[in-house]
Amino acid sequence: MALTAVSASLVAAYLAAPSYWQWHRAEERQQRLEIVQVDTPSGAVDRRLVRELRDATVSSQSAPIIITYHDIGYNESPYTVSPERFATQMQLIHDAGWTTLTIDQLDGWLDGDPLPPHSVLVTFDDGAKGVWRYADPVLERLGMHAAVFLITGFVGTHQPYYMTWDEIGRLHSSGRWDVQAHTHLGHVEVPVDAAGNQAPFLTSLQWLADQSRKETQQEYQRRVLQDLSECKRQFRAHGLPEPSYFAYPFSAHEGESEETEPLQEIVTSLYRMALLDDALEIRTSSSSDVQAGMIQRMDIVAATSTDLLVDKLEQASPIDPKASRPFADPTGWVDGTNNPAPVDLDADTLQINPDPGEEVIRTYAPIRSTMWTDYTIEFDVSGFAPEDWTTAGVTVLKPSRAPFDGNVSQQVDVRIRGNAFGIGRSSKEFADHPLQQENSHHVVIDVTPQQVTVGVDGDTPQVIHLEGNRSRGVGGGVSFWAYRQSEASPPIVFSNLTIR
Repeated sequence: MALTAVSASLVAAYLAAPSYWQWHRAEERQQRLEIVQVDTPSGAVDRRLVRELRDATVSSQSAPIIITYHDIGYNESPYTVSPERFATQMQLIHDAGWTTLTIDQLDGWLDGDPLPPHSVLVTFDDGAKGVWRYADPVLERLGMHAAVFLITGFVGTHQPYYMTWDEIGRLHSSGRWDVQAHTHLGHVEVPVDAAGNQAPFLTSLQWLADQSRKETQQEYQRRVLQDLSECKRQFRAHGLPEPSYFAYPFSAHEGESEETEPLQEIVTSLYRMALLDDALEIRTSSSSDVQAGMIQRMDIVAATSTDLLVDKLEQASPIDPKASRPFADPTGWVDGTNNPAPVDLDADTLQINPDPGEEVIRTYAPIRSTMWTDYTIEFDVSGFAPEDWTTAGVTVLKPSRAPFDGNVSQQVDVRIRGNAFGIGRSSKEFADHPLQQENSHHVVIDVTPQQVTVGVDGDTPQVIHLEGNRSRGVGGGVSFWAYRQSEASPPIVFSNLTIR
């Protein structure tokens, strides 16, 4: 159902709900609370870790590295980082010469500007008091920036757990903090059936107990739109700039049914981008993410040691295409399902030897090459025999993750046989181009954000035009793959690889 079906009058009615006096009274109580900040000194910083982080790879063709904290303090929650550990982690990032990004710089990146080398966006979800009490003094001392994503309906409640509007206003006025959105009252789970089972507010049809039914799609859309609209209104009501970024609670962004599919459309109608986070995996944003209006982050929790933080930042750091030597680097390769995979490298060659009738794919450092948009790859490939359908392939603009539903991958696949080559894109195969039958072929593939140009054995290059649906909607690294027809077919060997 289109968003226009949600009546604007319903939204207006919600925004005018008779709750003003409650918030006014709450703010009066907030102003009477003593506001105390504690500047926690950092512990001893391991100089080895500083050197490792200072030496992390850099590239102008990169995605933002974003980390997410939830609370800083001394409670036993697995999501709460101690003030001492947080101070030490920030000191290490500072001493390694890394830049902490602002939301303005994230905007610039989405518009096509490069990010500063060695940079990270530090974010906090929820708006817990530890942000004000412990995190802000550390950032002030070190001259660093961060962003906090507020559950506006929880501000000033459950004292002393959540920050007050006065504290949030002071964060904003400091110039160190960007303040963004994390729902109004939507960071909860709602009942989804008569048995009382619960699921996230944004991704579930709510059970209406008084009517013994689930809400309709229209009711769901109205509920979600009301909450996200009220979140933005609260920013205006408290003198803060309107937020342009939204963090999904629990990182829950995929609806449970067709009725909740409009969630992404609702969010993107109100915010420029939505942020996800991952507690375990190394994550940076791919072109597929950006096409879908998503930005990826990595959780930093109580169990995240300073060593592990450095490891996450290093593994997420981009490789520059011109500095990469995939055939001399056995690390970072994955298979067709993005699981770590072995590769057969020898003297700057890659050999792929599938079982007869099988295909094997190897992708190089997909996370660290996820935003390659301007590069040329040149190589030789051999292992072809007459009357043999053994096939080699290279994919460029390979995203680190598959596209979200409704979005199209910009990757380009080049398929080579002994007597022909073909080009495919988004599962569409283009016509074969004949080649003189040879055991080996020389291939040059030039990639820009606008087009991919493929030349084989010096013949007339073939040009494939790209159509990204937004800035940063094109980008990705390189995969090599092979299909072997029979037991008698030789293995495919890629050699003399250069990327520039």
